[in-house]
Amino acid sequence: MEPGCGSAKTTFHLAERIKIDPLHLMDVSEHALRFAKTKEHSYLSGNVVYTEQDIFHMQFDRQFDLVWNVGLIEHYEEGEITQIVRKMFESVAPGGALMIAIPNRRSIPVLKAAILGSSMGKKVLSWIPGYRNETEILYGENKIKKLIEKETKKNVSIEYAGSSTWVNCPEPIVKFFDRYLKLKKFGFLTFFIVRK
Repeated sequence: MEPGCGSAKTTFHLAERIKIDPLHLMDVSEHALRFAKTKEHSYLSGNVVYTEQDIFHMQFDRQFDLVWNVGLIEHYEEGEITQIVRKMFESVAPGGALMIAIPNRRSIPVLKAAILGSSMGKKVLSWIPGYRNETEILYGENKIKKLIEKETKKNVSIEYAGSSTWVNCPEPIVKFFDRYLKLKKFGFLTFFIVRK
């Protein structure tokens, strides 16, 4: 189950690799859920449940083996993150996992977005294409790990995923980074994983 699913692009990508039956997608936005439905793969037809709910008040009549989200909590203050983690962890079945991913502030794409989104970047670097941070808070991984551990009373493991290079980076640079600089800590995403 992915609360705050938005377009659900990443969850649909995950569903290509592991069997998910059924897949539950939840968002506060009816528009986001309608958009996600347009991206649903045909092989998932009939196996996706769409729910319009606020993450701070979400309730389900069941628990899930995996409750996860990518790119949600960095838009919230610490107190709100604690509430989100609590609601997500309540939805995890015994033996299941909670997995939360945020942009890794060590990665080149995230640093670039932070610079481009800064007040200086908006004034001086407006000609450079690419994503710009707007409402994101670039939390350090230790801060988020401690918040999750405090709320769940469980140990949190950290993993990294994604390229450490920027979108549309020249292919030779991508190959160089992937082959010679296998620095996982610089991957685009930081994942926090908790087993229940």
